[in-house]
Amino acid sequence: MMILNFMSKLLGSITSNDFYILFFAMLTCFLLVIVIWANKRVDKEFGRWKREKHYSRLIYRCLTIGYTLFVTLISIFPLLGMFGTVTALLGLDLSGEAAVASARGGFFNALTSTTWGIIFAIIFKIVNAVISSSVENNINLVTELINSGRGITKQPEAPVKPVKR
Repeated sequence: MMILNFMSKLLGSITSNDFYILFFAMLTCFLLVIVIWANKRVDKEFGRWKREKHYSRLIYRCLTIGYTLFVTLISIFPLLGMFGTVTALLGLDLSGEAAVASARGGFFNALTSTTWGIIFAIIFKIVNAVISSSVENNINLVTELINSGRGITKQPEAPVKPVKR
């Protein structure tokens, strides 16, 4: 029963006090979807890119920039947790009769922000461990393709249509 009470308070804190951590978690999930999409596109189209001497700049940028931002946001979550801890503790009113109630609520808010920062950092670190080798391999493949020769273009040439007379 005590665990359920704690979990309900913790889940309630993410939408009330720790909403900024939830915002960054949703942003990180959005970037993760973009990276996975771009990574699958590189897997699917790399052979064609190599044969036809062109690559998609959009997919390459989504993969490289998206992955860099994803990894950067992972490292921000513990900092967001510490930020929430500091702001909750700075907001304590320790004067007067309401000091005990203020201290309890403030300490709980401080601890929940730290908890959410750690939880999201762990989750996204595990996801990164699963996808990192594939993403980095595909980034290296496309980079080598780009650097391999002068015949590589960024976009395929449009097919020439015969003029009807």
